[in-house]
Amino acid sequence: MKSYEDIGLSPNLQSQDSLAVKTTNQTQNITNLVSEVYQNLNPNINNTTVIDGLMFKQIGTNPVQAYYIGGQMTANTGLGTQLFTADILRAAPFLSTRGGVIDRIACNVTGTSAAGEFRMGIYQATSQTNLYPNNLIVDAGTFNSTAGAALRTASISITLQPNTLYWLVHIQGNNSAPFRRVIADDCFNLLGVGTGFTEAYYGIEAGFTYGTLPATFPTGGTIISSSVPGVGLRFLA
Repeated sequence: MKSYEDIGLSPNLQSQDSLAVKTTNQTQNITNLVSEVYQNLNPNINNTTVIDGLMFKQIGTNPVQAYYIGGQMTANTGLGTQLFTADILRAAPFLSTRGGVIDRIACNVTGTSAAGEFRMGIYQATSQTNLYPNNLIVDAGTFNSTAGAALRTASISITLQPNTLYWLVHIQGNNSAPFRRVIADDCFNLLGVGTGFTEAYYGIEAGFTYGTLPATFPTGGTIISSSVPGVGLRFLA
């Protein structure tokens, strides 16, 4: 590492109106200094963390209550609505850069059905280089879709790890109602594009008979290149 002197900067800055730069033996480098400042602000941050828009999350309900939806990167056209085919477990990526405590999982039902239900949950990716969903983190239970258009929430208590990829999943039973989706134009293109360079990849889906979510995401899933279900999380801390 280069010291301040190596790059032509003085470690002996003095100011009453700005952050004082302190060094040990006048050899502390800028990278370590910035890392120390960030870690003082948030202990989950280390000197390899990329600070960007994904780092910042609104917590709690005051002054506003905010949900963060898996797979959503922009909101150019607003969230659409869709009736998804039953017995397919669909997963949208949720990149946990900051980490934090989650106390709610939710979706928004936009219609009614004579009978039906659905489930939501969270899986963790296999690794940083194998992005396929792997271990189940949360099965939020059964949600009834006959109660009309409204927000459906469940209380959960999990701690997301920083710099970790999770997958927010949804599966519908027969006759379930339509609900909010993230349309393709607004999706997070985490999975890149196919070899034909003809379509972007936004999520992963796999056939699964509706019921309690499996402990491991089903193998043999296929890429989603269109809308993904709009499942969201709320931060408590």
